[in-house]
Amino acid sequence: MSKRKDAAEAIASLLRPRSVAVIGASDHGTRMNGASVRNLVDYGFQGRIYPVNPGKHEVFGLKCYPSVDALPEVPDTAVIVVRAEMALKALEECGRAGIPTATLISAGFIEGAAGDEGTRLGERLAQILTKYGIRVVGPNTAGLQNLLHRYVPRAALNQFGPLACNTGGTAIITQSGAVSNILFNKCQAHDVGVAYSIATGSQIDLEVADFLDFAIDDPDVHCILSVIE
Repeated sequence: MSKRKDAAEAIASLLRPRSVAVIGASDHGTRMNGASVRNLVDYGFQGRIYPVNPGKHEVFGLKCYPSVDALPEVPDTAVIVVRAEMALKALEECGRAGIPTATLISAGFIEGAAGDEGTRLGERLAQILTKYGIRVVGPNTAGLQNLLHRYVPRAALNQFGPLACNTGGTAIITQSGAVSNILFNKCQAHDVGVAYSIATGSQIDLEVADFLDFAIDDPDVHCILSVIE
């Protein structure tokens, strides 16, 4: 069993990776599985981006790999944008490869609308996280944005675009993706510079409080906006 990273170390991996695998990546930029790679490219992430999809050879000009096992290195983190059953398999692959953290966009695990099947999948997800020591934000999250490092794997395109974004010292931390995006866009519309924005989703692992602790200790952050539900 892999050693479980503490919350601060895991969040640093999630927010400031040097390399990232996007599992389920596609070149449909307006869909969730395409938006993550498109945002990474458009916002100018300087790290290494590894799209993973056995049905693609290239995604937004980047070489696409058939599986996590086929990657040329172990990425610092992963973004998982596939349906719930496939997400479990993807997390197993990440665990075997030694990827320490993941942003789990996938829904259908522990949300009320997922019913008994969602409960079963959520229990299986928790088992995988424990087995491999992987730390995750999500599931059921649109993801995160780190403007300070141009790392924006968010699985949506309804935020202010890269040319209109102001970078600054404000951290936005919420459970709800919709609320997070409203705060982000309001800040941008009023010239309030943002360091990063996180929506924790269903919080099967890392919670709002973990990200608040991280932001409080971050010297680049001077103001925190948070909505806790």
